[in-house]
Amino acid sequence: MNKSEKANAVSTGVLLIGIGMLILTGWWWPGIMLVLGLSGATRLLIRGMFRQAIWTFALFILIPIGIAIMQSIHVPWHVVIPLVLIGMGAMYILKGLVKG
Repeated sequence: MNKSEKANAVSTGVLLIGIGMLILTGWWWPGIMLVLGLSGATRLLIRGMFRQAIWTFALFILIPIGIAIMQSIHVPWHVVIPLVLIGMGAMYILKGLVKG
């Protein structure tokens, strides 16, 4: 089994365990974001992409934290969703400029 196959197998296992835990606990939000982030970060980490793994997991933690903060200060959803998309777009642009 090569490194890519191992990364896929382990990250799929992490994803399935995470979904199972979400079903048991009923903690779907923000739990699903953490499970997805952990699964993606695991795949990158096994492939030796440490920095990308950290950024992936951080992004999937920051999204629900940011949304929770916006909800606590009563920012309406029609403002929250565009701000999240704008933030993600800005991150991709910065990532592209830094790599290029």
